[in-house]
Amino acid sequence: MIIRMNGMIREREVFQSYRGKGVWFVRQPDIHTFQAVHRSEEGLETVLGSYGSFDEAFWEATRLADEAHLEFAGEEWGDPEIT
Repeated sequence: MIIRMNGMIREREVFQSYRGKGVWFVRQPDIHTFQAVHRSEEGLETVLGSYGSFDEAFWEATRLADEAHLEFAGEEWGDPEIT
């Protein structure tokens, strides 16, 4: 999902886990800053980092979503070495 306000991208979803891990997205709180953010299933948000470009924030949110998914997969299927 992309949320726009006054022509600026405010939030852009990167990855959504349908198994309870939440949503990872990029938020643009002002014209010069992008944040990688995680929103838990309970609605609690954690800013994972602030960056000078959308690409940096996108790749960090993607990397952290992948790590969480691999952790979940290891728990679900009992193989911590899934890659």
